[in-house]
Amino acid sequence: MGTTTATRRRTAPKERPGFLMQEARFPDVEAFITHIEALKGMAGGHKWAFRGQRDATWALLPSAFRKGAELGYSHAPKIVGEVPTNREQAEAEFLRLREFLLAVDGTGLAIPEDTQALRAPRGWNELHEEFEGVGFPSHRVLSMLALGQHYGVPTRLLDFSERWEVALYFAVVDAVGAPPVELAVYALDLDWVLWRGFRRRGGALPAVQVVSAPRSSNPNLNAQAGLFLAPSIFPSQHDRAADLAPLDVRLARLTEPGTVPVLWKLVLPSACAGRALRLLSMRGVNHATLFPGFAGAAQFLKERKKWDIPRARWTPWTPE
Repeated sequence: MGTTTATRRRTAPKERPGFLMQEARFPDVEAFITHIEALKGMAGGHKWAFRGQRDATWALLPSAFRKGAELGYSHAPKIVGEVPTNREQAEAEFLRLREFLLAVDGTGLAIPEDTQALRAPRGWNELHEEFEGVGFPSHRVLSMLALGQHYGVPTRLLDFSERWEVALYFAVVDAVGAPPVELAVYALDLDWVLWRGFRRRGGALPAVQVVSAPRSSNPNLNAQAGLFLAPSIFPSQHDRAADLAPLDVRLARLTEPGTVPVLWKLVLPSACAGRALRLLSMRGVNHATLFPGFAGAAQFLKERKKWDIPRARWTPWTPE
């Protein structure tokens, strides 16, 4: 859901006719919580997806679209030419995914929705032919992409969570002690994405796909209520310059004048990060709960030192 990579593309504010991304700023975490709870209540039962970012100026950009992303086979150039086409971009992402899955299988780990097609050269050729005929990413590779994304492989998936608490956690967890900046939590009307926003345009794929991976084999993803959004490439777009636009720009292309806000950008100062971590832990969201296991519990002990109430001020109870 969140992201802590230091190098990002930044986007200047632009007027986008027909698209309403509502931005709101809050002086503290309590005001933020009040607003986001009210926002969910006013949505008429709509399902929302949330994403936290440690710097409010970072674009909503998938890792495979960022400058310097390592795609394709590790021993081969990422892309031929300075301006890649959509086909070259997708093939580079596809090859990187294949390299990751072969490494996973070689260590005896389970691959989601595993088939023999993943091991036979012909199977990979069929997936490539599917990309040429249907678009990318097709439904057969979505769970594999989600697995790779969760473990740091550059993909066109963008992490979200069904819980705003998780998004806020990833926005603030590395902000304590860092240079002061503004943080952001994005709230996206997921029902609009699923049913109204991203209509199919003459192809088998929607313009942006909502991706959920099997949680039974990924306890971290399950604990974080994770899901992903993935922009599609259609066969008719293969020979065009690679479309590396951020998510909000893609939303702007598909909304129409008069559309109610479907994306909120909620901004708050990083100075409230320590307090946010403590309040989130009181709600059951911390490193131990989001990363189940011994390592997560041990990291939580270190994380508590970031709270706005330092351990030095705690007075242990002693019997009289």
